[in-house]
Amino acid sequence: MAKNNSGGLRNRLIGLFLLIGSIILIVTFSDSIVLPTKVLVRRLDVAQQLVPESIRLLKTFLLYFLLLAVAFSLFFLLDIYNNFKRFFGKYVDIDRIRLFFLKDRLCGKKFLPMFLLISGTFFGTVLQLFFLVNGEPNQEGFMEHISEVILLLAVIFLLISIFKVKSNPLFHDIWGKTILILLAISFVLFFIFGEEISWGERVIGFDSFGIFKEYNYQHETNLHNFFNPLFVLMYPLVGMSSFVLFSIFWFFKKNQSNLLDLLLPPPSLFFLLYIMACTTYIGHSEIYEELLYLFVLLYSIRILFCLSYPPMEACSQSQNDESAQFYKS
Repeated sequence: MAKNNSGGLRNRLIGLFLLIGSIILIVTFSDSIVLPTKVLVRRLDVAQQLVPESIRLLKTFLLYFLLLAVAFSLFFLLDIYNNFKRFFGKYVDIDRIRLFFLKDRLCGKKFLPMFLLISGTFFGTVLQLFFLVNGEPNQEGFMEHISEVILLLAVIFLLISIFKVKSNPLFHDIWGKTILILLAISFVLFFIFGEEISWGERVIGFDSFGIFKEYNYQHETNLHNFFNPLFVLMYPLVGMSSFVLFSIFWFFKKNQSNLLDLLLPPPSLFFLLYIMACTTYIGHSEIYEELLYLFVLLYSIRILFCLSYPPMEACSQSQNDESAQFYKS
């Protein structure tokens, strides 16, 4: 009982600080948000690509972010989690739900599943609300540039992860296969990044040529825009089938496998994947692309943490095995 009371007090304090901070930022929005945004845009927008419409959408996105932060703070302040747990605990097994979403057997950092769950659900919801109100973003707008940076960060995190494989005791026997798979995923993501920037055309500013100029639907130096008419079918197929496929693995996986568990998205990203699947019913969707890159970033962060911080019991077992091998020799 004392533990529950202390947890409830802690949640209310967190909610109170979040609420006060969010309200202060909303009240002083023009000074605390708009002015720094203008300064940042002037410094970073060397190519003058951030048109006024993109800047307006950025400010709107930040405002939605703060409003959702207010709602998030009320979640803590009113101790909704514990009230939810007490009410639904009569009908469902809350502990099993918590283990499903908040347990990662490959990572020694216990905060990671909670971070993935909150950040994926929170930012996924913010983006979805933002697009529902403002409509589809311009393909060359600010959100497109942010997505490209996010995708490049995901590639960097995966490449860093490769150097962590051999030192992780859970992957001693399969480190070669693990490295090859991570290299393959990194290559695929880097290829998508190259396609998004039209292999430098948008950055350097050179003109497309040959078949790209004549047959590419956007007249850009990339491959994916040759298939634009198929996107109306491909997006729902990929978005919905991936969510169904991952759900089957989460709920009905037969055997434990370190490699499979590393590569499979964790259940903490369940709600983000659900939001992503919901956005594909209209066919070709820029919203799905933005959410996909957010998912890829969180996915790569999780792999990096799992390989960098194995659970303590795995490290202890590895040390015991090394000691036994030493005495045998």
